[in-house]
Amino acid sequence: MYWWPNMDTFVTEKIAACHLCLSLDKTAKASAVPLQPVPLPSAPWEKLAIDIVGPFETAVWDCRYALTLTDYYSKWPEVAFTASVATKQVTAFLTSVFIRHGNPTTLVSDNGPQFTSPEFAAFLKERDINKHIRTSVYHPAANGAIERFHRVLKSTIQSAILQSAPWKKVTDFLQIYRATPHAVTGVSPFELLHGRKMRTRLNVLKPSPSGHVPTQLQQRVSSRQDVMKARFDHKHQGRHFSFQKGDKVRIKKSVHVPKAYPKFTPPIEVRKKVGPFTYLLDYGKKWHASCIAPVPTRELDNGMTANAENVMPSHAPLWKFSVF
Repeated sequence: MYWWPNMDTFVTEKIAACHLCLSLDKTAKASAVPLQPVPLPSAPWEKLAIDIVGPFETAVWDCRYALTLTDYYSKWPEVAFTASVATKQVTAFLTSVFIRHGNPTTLVSDNGPQFTSPEFAAFLKERDINKHIRTSVYHPAANGAIERFHRVLKSTIQSAILQSAPWKKVTDFLQIYRATPHAVTGVSPFELLHGRKMRTRLNVLKPSPSGHVPTQLQQRVSSRQDVMKARFDHKHQGRHFSFQKGDKVRIKKSVHVPKAYPKFTPPIEVRKKVGPFTYLLDYGKKWHASCIAPVPTRELDNGMTANAENVMPSHAPLWKFSVF
């Protein structure tokens, strides 16, 4: 049996610094964070979101992937099916859209190789798109505007499969989507983008005057976002750990983890905070807080933490230090 002053503190700090011990820790848990609504842009076609859906294993060769684009202001969608999603196909899709609607000022995407390549950066620079926002790794909710549209797109594809219809006809539903008032804005994407109602075969409403745009759009969108945020935070019990530079965290693995293997990475140091819920880690990647688990602080018997520079009181009973 051995004893020395502050032995409990020494043992606890030793365990807290052991990467193997922390990797085997079953208490690690990544928690949902409060929903962060994206402010409505000031005008149509200023901020766009692009994404890729697929691969679809049962599709014909030229429909294995779907390239999607959404305007944050008007909710106007664009869809194109393609056999591959290299940078060449992505820039060709954007070129065809920009020819019709013009170049935006901001583009939001994930961290796919198509969007991080030098060719894609040169494409954006050539069109004076100076702001390219890339979302956090493995956090598709950060690009929620286009992810919500994907639900509609996938439902349409399922309908085409059940009806044995060609997937190319899926794009026919875009006219209906563009002409239908959006649940958030209360106005159709076509009207917000073009300033008039779309004339369709089911056009029973009297068209509004050309150039008319609702004046209360900003207030309506903010109100709807507040409702969605309240529902999301209540359902997921969103909470946020505020990490500081130098803190140790663990990342929840996004791939399938076999049984008995750890679901979280070994501890990684936080380099800095780059957004309300986004952190840049020591190896250079940005992660959303919903994918991060804090490294638990080891508590001592007298309530002090392992990270605190405390000295055990001299009057503490000897048996509290007789660990071995």
